[in-house]
Amino acid sequence: METMNLEFRGIPLTALESYFIELNDEQLTDDFPIFFDGGDWKGEIRFEEEVQIASAFRVNAVHISFHAVDKSQLDEIIKKYRKKTTRVGMAPAQTFLI
Repeated sequence: METMNLEFRGIPLTALESYFIELNDEQLTDDFPIFFDGGDWKGEIRFEEEVQIASAFRVNAVHISFHAVDKSQLDEIIKKYRKKTTRVGMAPAQTFLI
């Protein structure tokens, strides 16, 4: 099984949860870690924290793990998920590979 851990900043947790549902994932739990089952792939919202960007600027950071049978499937689901996190006309949300 292939796994990738990402960190999304500046996107509400509720939005990140709904993106899994929109990708036909079934939400299995309501508390951290929040598990999703997409059949051939799985998602996991591990935790949320507040990070300080500058001395007076704080944003949320949500840590998510993606799991798939192989790398091509993992790359495809992450591509679809990242498309949902794209913010047009706003300051872009940041994604970090962790």
